[in-house]
Amino acid sequence: MRRRREPVNRNFPTTSAIESGGDSDIDVWSNNNIVQYNYGHSASGYCVSVFSADHVVSINNTIRYNICSNSDQLAGIADPGEIFLNTAADGVEGSISGLEIYNNTFYWNPATPGPAFDTVNALYGGTSPNLFENNFIYSTVSNLILTTTDFTLDNYIYWTPGATPDWNFNGTDYTDFASYQAASGQDEDSMFTDPMLNDPTYHDTGIPVTAFTLLTGSPAIGAGANVCVGLPGCSMGAQDFWGNPLPVGSGYNVGAWQ
Repeated sequence: MRRRREPVNRNFPTTSAIESGGDSDIDVWSNNNIVQYNYGHSASGYCVSVFSADHVVSINNTIRYNICSNSDQLAGIADPGEIFLNTAADGVEGSISGLEIYNNTFYWNPATPGPAFDTVNALYGGTSPNLFENNFIYSTVSNLILTTTDFTLDNYIYWTPGATPDWNFNGTDYTDFASYQAASGQDEDSMFTDPMLNDPTYHDTGIPVTAFTLLTGSPAIGAGANVCVGLPGCSMGAQDFWGNPLPVGSGYNVGAWQ
């Protein structure tokens, strides 16, 4: 039976200025972390990254209940993304095993178009699950994901008002959601639709109070999943970004607001 070590709880309630490279990262040799309850906005680079290198395996890390808004504001940046994974940070490959990214809300509005979720610079190993579930990507640009079969994606809401969406999976671009689902086998329970958020483009200084919460009738209500089903020792946590208690059992929303 696969055993899951209880992570170290690291809560970083932060905001970031455009001068910073990125908001938060899980670096080489850093295992069993939870990055949660953060508000990162207007950074020059990524919102949250996971790095590994030098033959090191990054093990059992979780990114959840965060709001990332308006990242990658440095024009021409090489590695854009609200979420960016790289396992060759010093030129010698490492790998990732057991990375769970769920119930986050992303407003993606980069200075230079690129994918909001970028995983192709990472290698994966081990038996622990790598998943990307229950998240929003609300994007002003076409690029949504650049990923591979190493990640499981589901219970997601994508939306690109004013732009043609693009999902890049295993090196192939898809601009039709149904075609992407059929070809990739991913995002079976996900949606391409307006998530109906309060103030979904908010990226000012100050922790969001009503921005990014769900409007009445939002398709995100009850559309999330308990990602811990079948994972021994896994917990969805006790509260969302705003401190609201989480559902018991089922009934999770998509995104950081429950």
